[in-house]
Amino acid sequence: MSSKRNDNTSNRGESETKTSNIEDRVSAEELLELYLEDRRSSMNGQTPRSHRSRLSFWVEWFESETEYNYVDEISRTDILRFKKWRFVTEEDVRESDDLTENDIHATTTVKTQMDTLRRLLSWAETHGLVAEDIHIAAESPDTDDDDDIAHRYVDPDRLQEHLEWLRTYEWGQRQTVVLAIIWETAMRRSAVRALDVSDWNSDEQVLHVRNREEEATRLKNGGKGERDVAVTDRTAELIDAWIEGPRPNETDENGREPLITTTQGRVSGGCIQTDVYDALRPRRIRDECSCEGSGCKASGKSNAYLCEDTEGPHAVRATSITYHLNQGWPIEYVSDRADCSKKVIEKHYDEATETEKMERRRDFVDEL
Repeated sequence: MSSKRNDNTSNRGESETKTSNIEDRVSAEELLELYLEDRRSSMNGQTPRSHRSRLSFWVEWFESETEYNYVDEISRTDILRFKKWRFVTEEDVRESDDLTENDIHATTTVKTQMDTLRRLLSWAETHGLVAEDIHIAAESPDTDDDDDIAHRYVDPDRLQEHLEWLRTYEWGQRQTVVLAIIWETAMRRSAVRALDVSDWNSDEQVLHVRNREEEATRLKNGGKGERDVAVTDRTAELIDAWIEGPRPNETDENGREPLITTTQGRVSGGCIQTDVYDALRPRRIRDECSCEGSGCKASGKSNAYLCEDTEGPHAVRATSITYHLNQGWPIEYVSDRADCSKKVIEKHYDEATETEKMERRRDFVDEL
């Protein structure tokens, strides 16, 4: 069971994302059973049991903390309420006499469970059982670099092939800009999200990454993560094209002009995640993927993450860090550019082969 409980704050009248044409109405428990049954053939080993365990908290919240009968009644705000109900944070510990630091949920735990919930909600959207785009609210946090986790990587050639395709056919579009910035600068998605239009210096071709914690765009390392990042001519032209063209001219709740926007304002972390998953989906550029069985379940952007061959922003960042090193960048420079310590880069990110590491050292041999 969850480590904490909140008063029931969900109201039927608040569901701003309801759909009016849902005919098949199911409860949270029924939705979970339908999802597991449909996905069972594509899951391996302990996966169904793991998904049931993670999603049981969401079912419990739905049944005990809301007044809803059917899942189509929930809103994006309700997903945020579930997250607050489910996980203990540092703020909760400060405000409660009953909780200690030992009760705080690890970032990796939050990420794993919210990723699973997002998959469930996206599947439910595809089958017309919940409101459209509600899965976007199930954002997962960026994992701390010090967490002992395995990072996934993208073949740099394939990544650049996809980026080149986007530059050709989706020039100046948000998805292209997001992928280009992460690939070229190795930024975290939280840093990309935090950028304002005023942080872009077109003449100098520099992105000024700044911490604005009081305005809800804190960098992972706070003020220590602030830095100026130069980009190439092509990426500079791409950012300019985005600002001058399709970028929605929106401000956020603090009156700032985000660099990356949607029609609702500053882009969410989940939206950046979706953009990258879709950008790197093989069928996005008409290539075949390796999904087996009944075929690839990623039918479009909203469920692009279901493709076995796609990857998210963190994988692009990890690949970018390794690529920088293989291109001869000193680790100190990569550390500053990516806001990541040398120790963490060496332990978690640098996946170069021994041959690649030898090639990096080759230029220094003549100096012996």
